[in-house]
Amino acid sequence: MTNAALLTAVCNALAPLVRAAGGRIEQAQSLEEAAAFLAAAPAGWRVIVFWPGYGSHPSAREGMTYLQLTTVVQAPRGLPKHVPGALDAFSAALEQVSAWMRALRFADGADVDSAGFSLESSTWLDTVPTARAHGITWQLAGALPGYAQTIPVP
Repeated sequence: MTNAALLTAVCNALAPLVRAAGGRIEQAQSLEEAAAFLAAAPAGWRVIVFWPGYGSHPSAREGMTYLQLTTVVQAPRGLPKHVPGALDAFSAALEQVSAWMRALRFADGADVDSAGFSLESSTWLDTVPTARAHGITWQLAGALPGYAQTIPVP
């Protein structure tokens, strides 16, 4: 599975869950685009998803890697409590997104570990003063796409 296909599949799976909880989801195509989202104050809570790069896998010589995704929860400081249909607090939103990511499962034949994502790291992120943001990087064991030829090196 390519990183672009993984990013799209995860965003499509999370979108209805995030919307039902009163948030919105943003798919960033690069680290720079994710930073641009973080530089703008959100009206409500949101999840920004982007691909930070490949991770090292013990079976890299056999074509395996860790496909990584980062989910960022960003919300205005003082997000109102008791909003019908919305999550109560920033930490609740963060924990809910974490639970959804850990619950994602992939079909057999998707060239990724069907057991799903594992948490790689977590960190607070710089954002506008009126908001807060926390990112969690996830990893998923997967096969790199094959290549059609061998290229000799002189």
